[in-house]
Amino acid sequence: MLLKSKCDTKIEVTRKFPVLNPNTLTVEEQTVVEEFTCNRYIAITKTFYNNEDPDLATKAYHMLECGHFLVEELNVTVKDDASRHPILWNRLLPYQKKSVRFLEKNNGRALLAHDVGLGKTVITLSYIRENQEKLTDKVCLIVTQAGDIYRWQEEALEWFGHKDMMIDNLETVIRMFPTVYHTSGTRISPGSNVIISSWTRLGEDNFIDQIKDRGISCIVLDESHMYKNKNSKRTRNLQNLVAYADDRNGYATPVVSLTATPITNRLSEYTTTLNIIDPRTFPNDRAVLSWCEYDYVTRKYLGLAPRNRERFFKITTKYIMRETAASVKLPLPEKKEEKIEVDIKKWRSNQVFVKEYNETLDLLEEEITRAEPNSADILGYMSQLRRLTGMMKVMSVAEIATEFLKNNPSEKLTIGTHHVTVRQWLSKLLASFGAVTMSDEAPEIKDSIEKLFRENEATRVLVASTISAGHGRNLQFCRNAVLAERMWNRKYEEQFFGRFHRIIKNADGTVKTEFSDADTVHCITINATQTFDEFFDKMVELKGEICDSADEREEDAPDSDFMKYLAREMVKFRIKWIGA
Repeated sequence: MLLKSKCDTKIEVTRKFPVLNPNTLTVEEQTVVEEFTCNRYIAITKTFYNNEDPDLATKAYHMLECGHFLVEELNVTVKDDASRHPILWNRLLPYQKKSVRFLEKNNGRALLAHDVGLGKTVITLSYIRENQEKLTDKVCLIVTQAGDIYRWQEEALEWFGHKDMMIDNLETVIRMFPTVYHTSGTRISPGSNVIISSWTRLGEDNFIDQIKDRGISCIVLDESHMYKNKNSKRTRNLQNLVAYADDRNGYATPVVSLTATPITNRLSEYTTTLNIIDPRTFPNDRAVLSWCEYDYVTRKYLGLAPRNRERFFKITTKYIMRETAASVKLPLPEKKEEKIEVDIKKWRSNQVFVKEYNETLDLLEEEITRAEPNSADILGYMSQLRRLTGMMKVMSVAEIATEFLKNNPSEKLTIGTHHVTVRQWLSKLLASFGAVTMSDEAPEIKDSIEKLFRENEATRVLVASTISAGHGRNLQFCRNAVLAERMWNRKYEEQFFGRFHRIIKNADGTVKTEFSDADTVHCITINATQTFDEFFDKMVELKGEICDSADEREEDAPDSDFMKYLAREMVKFRIKWIGA
C-alpha cells in the first residue's frame, strides 16, 4: 500500500546565467545544477507488474500523471486454493471466492460494496478464517449495528467451526473465538480474540482502551456509512484506533469496510472510509468532497460528479469492489411481486380518519400557497397524512391476511409497518393466528421473537417494523411478505423484501441452485386509493430515489423538492365520503 501523497522524484535542472568576470570585464556563461522534488499529487494513470499474474507479482510500477514512475513493493500474495480449507471454501460461490482473493490481495484494506444478500458477512469471515495464522495473535474487532451483533456471532461460530467440528477433521486448529461486547462498561474476556461490538460502543473510551491493550490484528466495519460524521466521537475513536494499529503493525492492519450502498451515489458519506483505505489519494474530507457534485440550492454534496467518474474508477478499482445480484447471476428462487389497491371507504371505522385526513390536507394547502412555504411544516403534514393512510389500511390488510392464512394453513406471513399504532392494531386483529410483533427491541429479544416465529407452528404472523425486519434478519423460512405502509426511503422497502428473497442453503451448507414452486417468494405492497399512497407511488416511479442519505436514521428526511411537488399534487383531491 502506498503511503505517499505526492511524488518525491528528484529532478535536476541545469540553468545557465550570464555572469560578469570582474578580472576581464567580460560576460561569461555560468552553469548551475539545481535539484528539487516533483511534489505533484500522485495520480496513477497505469500500473505494470513484474509478473504476468498480478496476484503473484512482487513489484508494481505505477505510471503517474506527472510522467514519473513509482515502484511499490508487493509483499501480500493471494493464498493458493490448494492450501485452503476444502469444505468451507467449496461452500462459497465463485464471486464470493473472488471477493476473498480481492481482500487478500489488498491485505484486507478494502471496501466491499456488494448488494444486500450477496454474503458480505460470509466473505469477510472466510477471509479471517483463511488467514487466521496472522490474525489470531491479537484482537480482530468487528463493528456492526446493535441489531446485527448476534447474527455476526452466529455466522462466526459456524464459519470458524464451533458449531460443526466435523469440518475441522483435517488437523485444522481452531484459533478464533468470537464473543459479543454489548453492555457498556464490561471487561473483554482474555480468551476472546474476535470481538463483535456495536457502533455505539465505539464511542466509549473504556472499550477503546481495552482493545488497544490487547492489540489489534484486524478491523471489520459493517455498514461503513455509519461513521460519515467526522465530528462524532465514534468516528474520531475509529480513526485513532486505525492509526494506533498502523503505528504498531507498520501500516499492515487489515481494515475491511462493508456497505450495501453504491458508493458513487453516496460518495460524500464515505470520507472516513476512503481516508482509512487510501490516505494518499484521500488525505481528508475535502479531498473526497472535491470529487462530488455540489447542490447550491440545498447546500449539500451529492454523488460522484460525472466528470470525475472515469478517473475515480481508475484510481479506486484497486481497493473498491462491487457486485450486484444481476452481475453475479445469483441463484435465487422465483420472486412474485404484486401491488394490491384497497378502498379505505369500505370500512365505517375509517370515517374519523378520513375527516382528519381532509383537515390535514386543508392545512397543507394553506402552507404551500404561502409566499415562502416552510419545508419542516410541509414534512410534518405529509408525515401525518402517511400515518392516517396507514391507519385507514389496517382493516383491509387484516382482511387480506386473514383470507390468505385461512386458505393456506401451512404458510406464515410477515407484515411490514412503520407506525406503532398500526402495528399494535394489526397484531390484535390477527391474534387468532398467534401474531407477534417486532420493532426496536434489544437484539437478543429480536432473536427470540424470530425463533418463536420460525419454530412455533401456532405463530403464523409477524407484524414488524419494516426497518427492524429489513435489517439483520433472515426470514427466508417465511415466503410471504406484505408491506402495509410505504417508506420515504425506497431502500428500506427493498431491504424488507430482501430478508425473504435470499440465497437458500442446502443441509450441507452448499447453495441451492434448483428450485420448485414451494420456494417461490411472494412480495405484496398494499396501496390505498385516493390517499397518500396513490400519489406517493406515482411520484416514486417518476422520480426514483427521494432520500439523500443511506443512513436509516434519516428515513423521515426525503428530498424537500420532492415533498413540495408531492404536496401540490395531493391537495388537488379530497377523500369524498358523506358525513366526513
